[in-house]
Amino acid sequence: MDSAPVDPGDRIQRTLARIRVALPGRPSTLWRRRLATLRRLSARYRLRPAPVWRHVEPLDVLVLAATYGNGHLQAGRAVMQALVALRPELRTGMLDFFDLINPVFNAATRFAYIYSVRRAPTLWREFYERTARIRPESFLQQRLFRLGSDKVKRLIVQSGARVVLSTHPTPGGVVAQLAADGELPFPVLSATVITDYVLHSQWVHPATGLYLAPCEEVARELIARGIDASRVVVTGIPIRPAFASPPGREDARRRWHLEDDRPTVLILTGAYGMMRGAVEACRYVADLPRPLRLLVVAGRDRQLARTLRAELRGARNPVRILGYVDRIVELMVASDLVVTKAGGLTVSEGLALGVPMVIYAPIPGQEEGNAAFLRRHRAGEIALDPADLAGVVSTLLERPDRRAAMAAAAAALGRPLAAQAAAKLLLERAGL
Repeated sequence: MDSAPVDPGDRIQRTLARIRVALPGRPSTLWRRRLATLRRLSARYRLRPAPVWRHVEPLDVLVLAATYGNGHLQAGRAVMQALVALRPELRTGMLDFFDLINPVFNAATRFAYIYSVRRAPTLWREFYERTARIRPESFLQQRLFRLGSDKVKRLIVQSGARVVLSTHPTPGGVVAQLAADGELPFPVLSATVITDYVLHSQWVHPATGLYLAPCEEVARELIARGIDASRVVVTGIPIRPAFASPPGREDARRRWHLEDDRPTVLILTGAYGMMRGAVEACRYVADLPRPLRLLVVAGRDRQLARTLRAELRGARNPVRILGYVDRIVELMVASDLVVTKAGGLTVSEGLALGVPMVIYAPIPGQEEGNAAFLRRHRAGEIALDPADLAGVVSTLLERPDRRAAMAAAAAALGRPLAAQAAAKLLLERAGL
């Protein structure tokens, strides 16, 4: 019997989906084969993204995000939830900006980013630092401000959105440039959420209508770079509502069966297992001579989870390996110490909960800036390699006074209601 015909577009999208889900933590030869397959399919069928505006429903608020990590999406979702909680009749929607440009371009640039930060961090640092102080009027920034501008304009016009909130710098600049050039036929509030505790030049566009800044330092730098103070408001980085109403520590420990006296160390490798050297770091902590319990969240990286289970079998201390966890608030509250990447959203979540954090092997650039922010305010420590991490963890477990001081500093910086503050401000500024 003849099989049903395969839609080339569906086949390409399935290939893209496999790359997106499985990219982190796999052998580079496998990625070369998958990307080669993707290129062949793209060339064969002349892949073009389906015009998204054909299916756009009317919107009041459009969120443009990106899938380079999970933070940009989480920030967008948090604001959307807060908006609907305030005004249930509001129509909101979120789109991956780079998928709008071209899904193949999106997959390729995501691959390049993940590969560079994991395998060539020095090159990524050089790129980040060389572009950190580029002025908005430079040739490179002007090109970026017009990336996919026709598609973004058409999307805004078709949706009728009166607020466009960007959680990634590139779409933020594109929307601001459209507004500056008078390309939009009706008033649109172009707003940008800065999702790190350090400012990079790509976030800066003089025509952005509203900046939602993570902290006072970033707000001051925006103003120093020429942004009018009336368009800069410190809201914090938007996070999920669950972080504003966490359970009590003892309740959280009971839910995860952590009732004994062992101190609990929680290691968060990131939603896609992006922590560099995670296996070796976990091994050093699991084999510390002092009693502890190690919990490791491997996120959606199933290969990392399998490797950790194999490598940590027989460790000196008890270890529990978890995949993606929805109840991460409970785990963080139940733990005595949280070891994590320095993504802006994860740092904000830890601050909101007032937990002591250790940043492990921060990615050059924005993660180093986030880690420096924590250390500057005495809310976290930094460990650069497995031996360093083992020493920091051991010292902090032996010093409950230091952990308590770090927790207090974190709580003082935390903004658990950042999403609600952002939502109220957007409605006020847009007159919705």
